Amino acid sequence: MATFLHRIGRWAFGRRRLMSGVWLGVLVVAVVAAAMAPTGRFGPLADQRAL
Repeated sequence: MATFLHRIGRWAFGRRRLMSGVWLGVLVVAVVAAAMAPTGRFGPLADQRAL
C-alpha cells in the first residue's frame, strides 16, 4: 500500500499543473452545484426559531 501511495504521489508531483487544474475544476463544479441547489421549502433561515 505504501508503495502504491508513493507512486501516486510521485506521479502527481511530476504533473503539478495538471493536478492543480483538476482540483480547481472540482472546486468550480462544487461551487456551481452548491449555488444551484434548492434552498428548501421555507428558505435557508426558516429553522432558526427551533433553536
